[in-house]
Amino acid sequence: MTPSARFAAAIALLDAIAATPRRPADATATEFFRTRRYIGGGDRRAASDTVWTTIRHTLRLDWHLLRHGATPSPRLRALAAALLCEAPQPDGRACGACDACGWVVAGTHPDLRTLAPAVDDDGKSAREIKVEQVRALGEFLNVGGHRGGRRVVLIDPADAMNTVTANA
Repeated sequence: MTPSARFAAAIALLDAIAATPRRPADATATEFFRTRRYIGGGDRRAASDTVWTTIRHTLRLDWHLLRHGATPSPRLRALAAALLCEAPQPDGRACGACDACGWVVAGTHPDLRTLAPAVDDDGKSAREIKVEQVRALGEFLNVGGHRGGRRVVLIDPADAMNTVTANA
């Protein structure tokens, strides 16, 4: 399998686990790989390692994301970690050991922002992402990266932007 195919398998497995929250994750993974016998042992291990690392880090990251009213999908979290990693693995996955990976897990990475419908003072989430929220990203995106790297903005859900917001 190519590195991108391994990453795609990990994302598909994360989606399968998320779709069956009451079922044990290892049972879902066993069924997932059983129905995909074309995936070799090394590829299964690489995809599984990515999934289990993501699940472990997700538990720590969710508190920070919920605090800001955002709940990005596992697919977005894995992509953000891979993009911001300072020592990515040869197949493109995040290493999980560098400073950047630690910051992503802790929810404190200076080059990562999450854009989601705002939460008002009553704790209720708005239905749409506001134009002001998108415009506030201008300063963040116009300044160079923390260590000269990428800047990542997670927009979840992207369909919460209306036409005016999307064009801002």
